[in-house]
Amino acid sequence: MKNEDSLYFDIYRKANFDKLIKVFTSAAGSFPVKADMQINLGKYLELYLGTAGTYDGSQRKWQSTYTPGIELGVMSKSEHSTIYELSPLAKALLKSEITSDEYLTIYFLNFVQLINSKFISPLEEVLLVLSAQPIIDKEDIKAISNFRLSQRTTDNQDQIANSLLTRLVNAKILKIVNETRGSKTYSIGDKYSIDDLLKNLNKFNGSVSNYEKLEQSDFLALISQPNKLIYKYSL
Repeated sequence: MKNEDSLYFDIYRKANFDKLIKVFTSAAGSFPVKADMQINLGKYLELYLGTAGTYDGSQRKWQSTYTPGIELGVMSKSEHSTIYELSPLAKALLKSEITSDEYLTIYFLNFVQLINSKFISPLEEVLLVLSAQPIIDKEDIKAISNFRLSQRTTDNQDQIANSLLTRLVNAKILKIVNETRGSKTYSIGDKYSIDDLLKNLNKFNGSVSNYEKLEQSDFLALISQPNKLIYKYSL
């Protein structure tokens, strides 16, 4: 896993992360061989998103489309394999043991990113801001010092901040309280309290060197750790 200069998310997809998880979970569950998944991914995009857009099964489109499936902890493959393995968390979703928003909540409770050689929980950082002020917006995310978004262009700062906020809304951790001319404000959602979320965060206990040596499959194991906040999910 990389040591990032700042908070980073793939910005190819900007919304519907709960539905994207279903896309990749279903696609990898039915077509684990990379070549087969590449060909058939379009029909799952149509099923869950209503459209496949410009996706045509080509290698060029695949390269820009499959990344969220890795980043969101759904699937991985080893360097020399052609088979994608589903994470335990994705298998639970596939078996309807959890919902897609619960998937994302577990993901965020487990997710840390190595930023400038420091382990950062994006969820924790947002919750700490919300503890001090009940309403936040994109500018509050950009101002979080541990995210180091000043390292990126202005447009990229906006894209990453919006991506994080959208993912947290899709997880039902946050909710939109106002939207005016495309500008949104957010508060904690109705499903979980700030205190409960903070109490149930999982921290990475290894070293920076350990983290940088993690393979995709190791990342999936970390993301898939059970959490008592979502009591019905267990390994």
